[in-house]
Amino acid sequence: MNILPMQYFLKVVNEKSISRAAEQLHITQQALSGHMNALEKELGCTLFLRRPCFQLTYAGQVFYDYAGRFDRLYRSMQTQFHDIAMDDRGELRIGITPMRGRYLLPHLLEEYRTLHPNICIRITESTNEDLLNQLLEKRIELFIANIPEEIPLITTMPFLEEEPYLYIPIALLSPEKQQQMGRGDFSPLAACPFLLSESGSKSRILIDSFFEKHNIIPHVALISKSTEILLDLCLTGKGACFCTKQMADKIFAGKDISHLLCIPINMRLMIRLAILKNIYISRPLQDFIDLCLQKKGL
Repeated sequence: MNILPMQYFLKVVNEKSISRAAEQLHITQQALSGHMNALEKELGCTLFLRRPCFQLTYAGQVFYDYAGRFDRLYRSMQTQFHDIAMDDRGELRIGITPMRGRYLLPHLLEEYRTLHPNICIRITESTNEDLLNQLLEKRIELFIANIPEEIPLITTMPFLEEEPYLYIPIALLSPEKQQQMGRGDFSPLAACPFLLSESGSKSRILIDSFFEKHNIIPHVALISKSTEILLDLCLTGKGACFCTKQMADKIFAGKDISHLLCIPINMRLMIRLAILKNIYISRPLQDFIDLCLQKKGL
C-alpha cells in the first residue's frame, strides 16, 4: 500500500463526499471511486457507507486514524528532505487575524528576513476558528492567536499578553459620570451606545464577561467583525468600544484622540503560538518561533 490512496481516503472523509473530494483533488469521480474500491478490497473491509448519507464504518474509523498518522509522518519527512535539498529556500506559512498581524508582523518579519532572505513568507489572514482548522489541515504551519493552552493535536507556546481598554467619546458622558468612571464605577455605561464585535468571538466573550461583572446590560448600537471600523466610528463619537492597547495605538497613530477616554478594564488576553504536535519542524519555522519567543511582549 502506498501513501496516495490513504491521502485520497482522508480527503473523502474530510469532504464527506467522493464527488467533492474528486473536485478538490482534480481527478474524476470515477477514478477516485476506483481508488476507494481498491483500498477496501486490499483491506478486506468496507470503510464507509455511501448511501443514504456518507458514514464511516468502524473499520473506516480505525483506518482513518492510521491514515492520518501515516500522512503526518510522510509530510514531516517531505519537509525535512525539502530542507536538506533546498538549502534554506522554500515557504513559511503563517496564520494570524488581520488587525493582530498589522501591529505584530512588521516587527517580526523585518528581523526574520535577515535570517532567511530566501524564504517566501505566506500570510493567511482569517478568524481564529478558521486558522485553527487550516492548521489541522496543514494549510498553514503556525498561527498566532488568543487560544486556550490545551488543544488536541496542537502544541501552544505563550507569546504575549494583550491588554483590552475601553474607549469612550467624552461627549457621551457628563462630567459627573466621568468622575464616577474614574472611581471605578462603571454603571454610567448602561446608557452609553456600544460598538461591539460579533457574539461568540474571543474578544466579545471577554467583553461580555466585563458587562456581567459590572451588572451592565449594554445598549448595542452596532456590531462588526472589523476592529478598524469600530475604532473609526468611536473616534467620530458614534459610541464606545473595546480594543487592545496594541491594536488601538496602531490604528490611532497620528490621529487626535484627545476627545476619547481610554480606560483599562483590568483583563488580559494571552496570545499564543500554535503548531501541530508530532511533526518535523523545519529550520525556517523553528527560527521564526525562536524569534517570537525572544521578542515576548515586543
